[in-house]
Amino acid sequence: MVNISIRKCDPTNIGEFSRIISQAFNDKFPFFFKSIPEEDYIELVKLLKLNRMKKEDFHGIYILEYDGKYVAALNLIYMKMKPESFRFIFKTLRQKMKVWYAFRTSIITSIEDYEKVKPNTLEIKALGVDQTYRKKGIGYKLLQFSEDLARKKNMKHLELSVLSRNQGAISLYKSYGFKIISTKKIWLAKIFLDIDAIHTMRKDL
Repeated sequence: MVNISIRKCDPTNIGEFSRIISQAFNDKFPFFFKSIPEEDYIELVKLLKLNRMKKEDFHGIYILEYDGKYVAALNLIYMKMKPESFRFIFKTLRQKMKVWYAFRTSIITSIEDYEKVKPNTLEIKALGVDQTYRKKGIGYKLLQFSEDLARKKNMKHLELSVLSRNQGAISLYKSYGFKIISTKKIWLAKIFLDIDAIHTMRKDL
């Protein structure tokens, strides 16, 4: 029998979290990976998440272990969590990126962070599974974990955002009970990331 466990990230495994997020999203957000090598991107994610850990009792950063190997990552947020400042994000990114790339990425990240999470809602900010471990039900396990946590916190909704072109993820979320409640186009995302539209999906608990 396969042994699966999900745990809160700590400084000893945040590097693995960053690696999985990098692998899961490098085909969806190629802009970031054109500006720096992947190992630098992983280090930047690690630095940003370590800062989150220092600031929040509930930092919402989780990693899934599958038979002793870290293979999936999950990032959850809710309205009481404080967004990162543009200044901190830019200062962190400048350690690995050129000024213009760091500035553009900081703007996009800051806008995304300042989008207010709705009351009584736990939002799945990111969910990623190592490519070699997909189609094993791991994504479904992470959704179950997120729902269980939302219910423990007496949340009424579970929400996430997904690219309109990511049909595989959309199918997974629909199979779990999520419904598309809105679709938006963000001109900065279109200009910088070539993203046509983003769906917001919700499951009522």
